Order: sequence, then structure tokens, then C-alpha cells
Amino acid sequence: MSFIRKHLLFGAAASLLIATQAQAAAVSLSGSFTRDDEVRLLAFSTVATGLVTIETFSYAGGSNAAGVAVAPGGFDPVFALFSSDGTLLGYGDDGASRTDPVSGGAFDAWLAITLTAGSYFVAISQFDNFAIGPNYAAGFLETGNSTFTAAYGCASGQFCDLTGGDRNGNFDISVSGATVPEPVTLALVGLVLPGLWLSRRRQPARHAAALAGAA
Repeated sequence: MSFIRKHLLFGAAASLLIATQAQAAAVSLSGSFTRDDEVRLLAFSTVATGLVTIETFSYAGGSNAAGVAVAPGGFDPVFALFSSDGTLLGYGDDGASRTDPVSGGAFDAWLAITLTAGSYFVAISQFDNFAIGPNYAAGFLETGNSTFTAAYGCASGQFCDLTGGDRNGNFDISVSGATVPEPVTLALVGLVLPGLWLSRRRQPARHAAALAGAA
């Protein structure tokens, strides 16, 4: 076998290994909110059509898709999935089977969806700060209302869940499946950076409809 052929075969094998590893990769984001109406972004890309699972871990705790142990106690999370041009593709609200040791609630959000090859991003927020849609630019229901969960009745006045229990601002979200890591960029979502809340005000009528459909 010639020297050139050996190196071509080696390069092809290495490329196949890298592609296989990329398809099996998990992308995670964790942090802490300081306001009820915050929104954080996690971007990822798919290398081929395949099933992608998006799940939060911070409400009930557990081991996320990257194998990192996550403590329970975080706020009741929801998320919205967008294509790279900002088109809303779906929501995650509850769905995970893990239960919180204090509240007994299974409020971590989960979504399994088949995506084609391309770039996407997930926006994580707190129930019921849902994306309005049909695109990211439309904003979120509770933007500008920094203590909206106080209405649920917890002592802290922030990060209250529907049971009236006190929670904290911690979040953890993972994307796993046919994915590779991709950082959030200015080009991806205009001029909005991760952690920057939007300027659009809540819309009471749509807020009520979302609450009735998602609670």
C-alpha cells in the first residue's frame, strides 16, 4: 500500500470517527437567573436528520446529558425551540419523569423532536414566560415583569412554582442526539445576547391563553 493511500485511508477513518463523536455529543447550559423574566439561549447544530432530545434538570435534579450531577431546587422551567432564522418550532413544558424531593412535582421540561441538518437554538425561561411566536423577535409573555411568579404565593416573591413553593434561580438544560456544540453568536439571533431579557411587554390576553393551555 502506498504512503499516499495509507494517509488517505487514515484521514477518512479519522473523519468518520469525528462525525460519529459529533452525532453523539451533548450540549448543556447551566446558570442562575436574578429575575423572573430572564431568558437564556443555548445554540446547537445537527449534522444529519435525527432525533434530538431537549431536557431541563434543575427543578428535580439528576444527571444531565453531559453526565454532570445537578442539584434540585431550581425554578419551574419552560423552553422554546427555534430554527436559526428565529422561527418557533416547539415548546417544552413539563414532560420529564423525575420528581422534586420537596414539592413532589415533575416540572422539568422535556421535548423529543426529529430535526433536519442545520442550526437551532433553545430559549429557556420560567413558567409561564412562554415565547409568543411565531418567531423569536415576537418576544416572551412576561418580559418586563421581573417578579411575576409572586402571584403564586411563595415567601420569596421570586422563583415561585405553581404550588406556592420557594425555589431558586438555578437552571440546567441539555440537548442530546444528533448534535454538535455551537456557540450563540450575534448573527444567530440579531443583537440579542445570552442572558439579555427582551424589551417587549407582556400581552395579557395571550398570557391568559398560554397559562390555560400549559398549566
